[in-house]
Amino acid sequence: MNKTLAKVNGIIGIVESVLFCFSLFLFWVVIIFEVNSSYVSDELSTTSMLSLLLIGSVTFLMKVSLIILGIIGLNKYSKSEMSQVPHILFIVAGGVGFIPIIGTLTASVTSFIGGILYLTNLKKVN
Repeated sequence: MNKTLAKVNGIIGIVESVLFCFSLFLFWVVIIFEVNSSYVSDELSTTSMLSLLLIGSVTFLMKVSLIILGIIGLNKYSKSEMSQVPHILFIVAGGVGFIPIIGTLTASVTSFIGGILYLTNLKKVN
């Protein structure tokens, strides 16, 4: 079997876990900035709306990609000696990530662990 999918899944899992935390931080920075500036005007600024839309869209696509990569990995490595845990962790991370705040933090930790497990299981892939 080819190891490239396992390498890509491992790297993507680790990178996306960092991006989940960063996007959650950016979300709260924008919200706090908007709350502080709402005393001046009652309207949500266009910049804040666009940045929240961009952050939300990117995190949505990352969560969907985790689910897709988990399913593809589960299908490709089903007959291999590789553990099934990283695939399942990716699917769980993508699904739980849709819960607003706690789910994003949980998805970050779960995708990080799944990414590390993908990279440690490379020796078991034929």
